[in-house]
Amino acid sequence: MSRKIFNAGKLQVRYDEAASKGAAGKQDREELLAQADRDIEDEGAFVDINRDARDLIDVNILPSLHSMMENMYSIIDAETRRLMRQTVSGGGMDKADSQHFGQLTRSICQLANLEHGIREQNQLEQMSDDDLKRLADIAYKKLKGKSK
Repeated sequence: MSRKIFNAGKLQVRYDEAASKGAAGKQDREELLAQADRDIEDEGAFVDINRDARDLIDVNILPSLHSMMENMYSIIDAETRRLMRQTVSGGGMDKADSQHFGQLTRSICQLANLEHGIREQNQLEQMSDDDLKRLADIAYKKLKGKSK
């Protein structure tokens, strides 16, 4: 390893001493390396990284809705296949499995409704202003007709 370490005068860490075979036993070398790691962690806690960029950069990480829905579909698919194998093998479903199947069915319906809503929202966002006005007029006339 390199003899140069960030702010080595302050740390006074000697990896070469810990790594040399004749200087100490295996346990002593491990203790020296562990102490060196702790010293580096302590020193690193006081080092500012990207000090100037902290105020300029605003980073937000949003989860991918598509990947979340794919994961949910795959989980529901795996559980449904497990229940199907259980019933085909002659075991049938007990009360808990029936309730679990009902929850899976409701979950897949909710996911499908959510996906349908997202698709409709994307279609509305991509639609021209004239088409949106036309749809709004149609909806207004339908609502006005129902209120009479």
